[in-house]
Amino acid sequence: MKQLTRNLKEGDLISQDVSVGEKLILKKGTKMTLNIQERLKKWGVEEVQIQTAEEPVHNEQPNKKILSENPTRYESLFQESLSTVYSENRYGVALHAKTTIHRLKELFIKVMTHSPLSSKLMQLKKKDPHSFHHSFDVFVFGAIFSDYLKTGDQEDFATSCLFHDIGKLDVPDTILLKESKLTFKEYEMIKEHTINGEDTLRDHNASLLSQKMARSHHERLDGSGYPDGFEHLSDPEKIIGIIDVYSALTLDRVYRSAKPSVEALEIILESKSQFDPQLVYRFMNMLKIYPLHTRVLTSTNERAHIIYVSDKQPLTPIIQFENTDTVKQIPHNFSLSISRFLGWKEDYIRERKESNWALYMKSLFNADKRMAEYQFYKLIDDLRMENIYTEVFAASMKEVGQMYAEGKISIAEEHVATYMTKELMKSFTQEKGKEGNQQGKVLLTTVGKEGHSLPLELFSETLKINGWDTYNFTPSIPINELIHFAKINEIAFIGFSIIMKDNIPQLESDLHLIKTALPSVKILVGGPQIDEVSHENVDGFAKDATTGLRVITELRG
Repeated sequence: MKQLTRNLKEGDLISQDVSVGEKLILKKGTKMTLNIQERLKKWGVEEVQIQTAEEPVHNEQPNKKILSENPTRYESLFQESLSTVYSENRYGVALHAKTTIHRLKELFIKVMTHSPLSSKLMQLKKKDPHSFHHSFDVFVFGAIFSDYLKTGDQEDFATSCLFHDIGKLDVPDTILLKESKLTFKEYEMIKEHTINGEDTLRDHNASLLSQKMARSHHERLDGSGYPDGFEHLSDPEKIIGIIDVYSALTLDRVYRSAKPSVEALEIILESKSQFDPQLVYRFMNMLKIYPLHTRVLTSTNERAHIIYVSDKQPLTPIIQFENTDTVKQIPHNFSLSISRFLGWKEDYIRERKESNWALYMKSLFNADKRMAEYQFYKLIDDLRMENIYTEVFAASMKEVGQMYAEGKISIAEEHVATYMTKELMKSFTQEKGKEGNQQGKVLLTTVGKEGHSLPLELFSETLKINGWDTYNFTPSIPINELIHFAKINEIAFIGFSIIMKDNIPQLESDLHLIKTALPSVKILVGGPQIDEVSHENVDGFAKDATTGLRVITELRG
């Protein structure tokens, strides 16, 4: 039944799409809130259709034509999937036109009806709904962005987007559905989904573009991507790289909550060496969502800066005009709007990260555990498990050491910061757990009277989190006792940390004795003095925990 906007109550369900002209502003099935009610008033909507007790509302998509009495399976799947991924906060204005959703629905039904890969995609939905909805989301973004760009075969591109992650069917559930950060080993395994996806698509006679996109959607322009590390990418590869990351960041995943769209765009903008900047700018222009500190051109042909943007209402930021310093908010009816992107303050993210790091270091010196934990989890948000130990724990201890050496902090502050770091590291490791000791046994020790145990502790925790069984001998024990321990405990690797240059002769002598007594044991040497150590009797060198893990994994074979 119809209800006046001013009489709506919280919890009322909208039973019919609400549009202003061709622009959808509220989708059927939306639950009324005070914010939505105010939004309707700003748009000048005086009445809407709401659900009565006798009139159930089905979960339907925005901007859809009324379905036939007997909707097909794929029509229903389209409704369900778009309902899951759609939010104006993510899609901006890109799905406001009714014709756009109709075209997407028809294309999705066509692909799912005729592609032999449909059953594979449904298997992925059953195995991991998050991966399925991400695939559907990339399909939607791929279809509308390729249409916006007026690229070549838009249907082939959108189809390729839909099946780009089909290789995840071959990823073990324990990794694909893991609720915490992936370890180095797990990350290496999940990267294989690109190659497996290409193989699956080839086996099902998918288009060459689909095969290529499945393999290369994680490639980056600076060569940092996988599986091939290519730098010269085609336009379809550049496009899917952007929308794949944007989708992944802004949808809920098993291991983290969704990021706001403006934050996701900041991350992509910051990674300018990885993504084609012109395509990123055009993607933002399609959405009409722009991050803080973006320089824009308005619909009145004036230049302005975005000085405030809400995560919940990114389409209506507050802008300041360059010529007059006048401040205005983009209105909900878009009588004033943003035409296009002009530039972005690149230092903004760096400054924010520096601020987070400074607060983290301050909390260590002040023994403020709660603040330290809060800043720590902000710092590690986008880091791999192993990199957390080197880029946060080890980096903070290096900075503490430098500050003490320069007389900037007292011995008491140095001790407190070290203790706090060890406590955080212990708490984090216990929280994340470990895979189980399946990789082998590693003995870690120092040389002579060296007492710097924290580097070895960092490496030990990195190994443990990846399934290695570790033994720490700091301070070191006599070499004959170490050899005896390694022999009776079937140690596969022995790692030495060398801090002091004066201890290199003793280290090289110890290495010779170990290799003579235990020729099958692999030896790894790490620390700041590794460039001065002879390669004789050494199987691998590493300057940090992440490199050490990679080396020891390669040596294990």
